[in-house]
Amino acid sequence: MEQTVQTQPLTQAQQGIWLAEQLGQSGSAFNTAEYIHVKGSININMLQAAVVQMVREAAGLHTVFISDGDNMKQVLQEPDEVEIELIDMSGKENPTASAMKWMEKDRKERVFSLTEGPLFKEVLIQVGENEVFWYQCIHHLVVDGYSYSLLAKRVADLYSSAVLKKEPSTKPFKPFSAWLEEDATYSHSEHMKQDQTFWQHELKAHEGAASMANRKPTYRPGFHRRSFSFAEPSEAPFFSAEERLLASVAIYMEHLSGKEEVVLGLPLMNRLGSAALKVPASTMNIVPLRLHVSSSQKITNLLEEMRERIRAVKKHGRYRQEWLRLEQGLSGSGERLYGHL
Repeated sequence: MEQTVQTQPLTQAQQGIWLAEQLGQSGSAFNTAEYIHVKGSININMLQAAVVQMVREAAGLHTVFISDGDNMKQVLQEPDEVEIELIDMSGKENPTASAMKWMEKDRKERVFSLTEGPLFKEVLIQVGENEVFWYQCIHHLVVDGYSYSLLAKRVADLYSSAVLKKEPSTKPFKPFSAWLEEDATYSHSEHMKQDQTFWQHELKAHEGAASMANRKPTYRPGFHRRSFSFAEPSEAPFFSAEERLLASVAIYMEHLSGKEEVVLGLPLMNRLGSAALKVPASTMNIVPLRLHVSSSQKITNLLEEMRERIRAVKKHGRYRQEWLRLEQGLSGSGERLYGHL
């Protein structure tokens, strides 16, 4: 089957990831992955068909990247054959543990070819008669964390429609081209200039960010995960658990560094009011969040200040962190633009 291809510039977010790849963080460093544990009466053939259809509809998944002289381009290919791997682990002594081990190994070791593709891997792992893991591993150049929710929602719609014998939604995603056009427009807009002016003022006195480690950050294929619950607060009942956690990190960093200015990294999805709200793509940015923290400060005052600071930086969150590092003279220096996320 002959493919139709479209060549487009990289988006602002993609440029940063591509540059990091070229600076040595290649291999599996930018693999993203997710699994959904499905329990119940499952028609594995219908689920496989739903995943295949979703992959065909998500245009950005079929992107590869090529050099065009001094510039990088992304080639948007029409999907040809979509392969969904089926693995049956139901006969193993501990099927669930075996599936978890397989997925973790794949995430750490899978290396995508950016020039040849595909940049995704879709797998259904059967661990019991009515129990399946749906695993996805996708390169960060074409998706971010929010994208997974879009992909999962579409598969759920397709599968449910097949089971109920009804027609699914006909327009699950906005065109990938709409997001590319919006991104290109921003890079030459008055909005971008206003964002740049904001950050120049915001970071005028920036002296680097404190960290728990006195060394340059390096990539690690694994991580430690811990979960816990916040007790119901007595002093700050109107603030979310996320806000209280962020404030706790800021207080700890002030105690550790002895500096009253703490700079944390604030992840932003940059999708509200954008075509990207319904486009699986890589749009996320991380911006510095400067907070004044004092040991004599009431926790409620810190939380109120933090909430206001977040509102302020969110308005200018599309301005890329890579540009901020360059403008602050931090590129290649090992100095941090922000501390912990």
